[in-house]
Amino acid sequence: MLYFSNASKEFEEEALMNKIHDLDGKGEQIMTILQERERRGKEKGLEQGKKAVVKNSLRENLPYQTISKITGLTIEKVKEIEKEMTQN
Repeated sequence: MLYFSNASKEFEEEALMNKIHDLDGKGEQIMTILQERERRGKEKGLEQGKKAVVKNSLRENLPYQTISKITGLTIEKVKEIEKEMTQN
């Protein structure tokens, strides 16, 4: 799959799906793996975005409670991110 996506200059999702379905029954397993990787990537991106909001909010001296409400993170997590900021 990596070869196919790297070798094709006009890579399209539909073409990849066709290749996956051609894998003698293993396509579903590969799709599950790809979907899990996509889910993890989205989670990681969301986490990084929340961290950025926390850092910017702390720089603006917003209260922990407000930052917690905005991000959905616990106050303890906000304080943990603040501690990371001071260590860097």
